Amino acid sequence: MKKTLLSLLFVASLGQASDALMERNGVSLSEAEIRAAIADLSKLQIDSFNRNPENLTKFIENLFDNKYMAKNVLENIDQNEHFEIIKDMTLNRFYINYYLKEKVKARLAEVGDLSVAARQEYDANPDKYKADELVDFYHLLFVRYDNPEAVADGKAQAEAVLNAIKSGEMTIAEAAKKYRTAINGTNSEGIVPKANPSRLTREIRDIIRELEVGEVSEIIDDKTGYHIVSIAKRHPGGLIPYNKTLENQIIEGLEDQYSGTVISNARASFQGPEGLTFDREKLDALFEELTGVKPKAPANDGTNANDATEAAEATEAAEASKSE
Repeated sequence: MKKTLLSLLFVASLGQASDALMERNGVSLSEAEIRAAIADLSKLQIDSFNRNPENLTKFIENLFDNKYMAKNVLENIDQNEHFEIIKDMTLNRFYINYYLKEKVKARLAEVGDLSVAARQEYDANPDKYKADELVDFYHLLFVRYDNPEAVADGKAQAEAVLNAIKSGEMTIAEAAKKYRTAINGTNSEGIVPKANPSRLTREIRDIIRELEVGEVSEIIDDKTGYHIVSIAKRHPGGLIPYNKTLENQIIEGLEDQYSGTVISNARASFQGPEGLTFDREKLDALFEELTGVKPKAPANDGTNANDATEAAEATEAAEASKSE
């Protein structure tokens, strides 16, 4: 919709029903419908309306667009022999989703203020909210090439530079600046600033974690070439300060956690083999027709009453033959 929400709001004085906030060609959206839709949203989504009212405008416009489109496409739908079946299946999904959402809302209501729950989660689990240590490190790379001669030359150059650093002919800072590479965000001084070791390759990461500040590594050989690294500075991690951004992240995680548990438990309560019967022969025939593959005979799990009876009869016959 290109028009703004305000330009589409209708009032009783314009001849519209008092509860119709938007209307077009006989299709209207009421305040009750808007409130019901908003009640179905998460706390974070509702908070976004407070931060930016334009989000609420877009949400309401989208509600109306969907309703208007649904009303108008219905008469153009080809209601073939599958229509009612698909409609019922869609309604089944709606019933389940609505039921699960209500269960989740009830669980969140039990929890209460999620901001309080988020702070409690943060205070109770400080190890989960620690920032990784970051490092500034010098990085020299002598690239590995495909031909054997270039590989030998690259390794020889790395060894020569490392020997020059060890002998004092040049400092690691001078060497890094001279032999720096753009890989991994190396700056003009040959330093990779504020790098997270966990995001480096395993070979370099393991060395970085062991080096003292100012210590120069031996040559690190990996698939990209020959590396020399040295720690210029370490930035300790520590506890991430609690702020609104972190709070929202924790709330989102808590909502997912509560929702996942509620949904899993609810679904489990309606599942299982108890009382289930099925026509194995017809199911197998349908499976083969749809896939072109003959289904494997399943192990008897007692869910098919006919199969269970046949199994019992076979067992009795076997026992009888033994006794004879």
